Amino acid sequence: MNIDSPLPVVGTPCPGCGSRHVIQVTPAWPNLLCRTCGTCWEPGGEGYHRVNTQTCPGCPQATYCRVVSGEADPVTPARFQ
Repeated sequence: MNIDSPLPVVGTPCPGCGSRHVIQVTPAWPNLLCRTCGTCWEPGGEGYHRVNTQTCPGCPQATYCRVVSGEADPVTPARFQ
């Protein structure tokens, strides 16, 4: 199993848009990523809290989140932003 492969989270809807296309970022990263709206959610005491994508250094899904949520230009490589 590739440790960087996102895992589907069965039955967990996105807290933002309600989509069921939610994945766990990696087995070692507890955040959940909605593949529909591009928001990332961090588990907390009272449920999930939206993650600021600028605070995700090293996350393998960070560029995807920024492009889908409109925070990044899909044409410009992330290293130039």
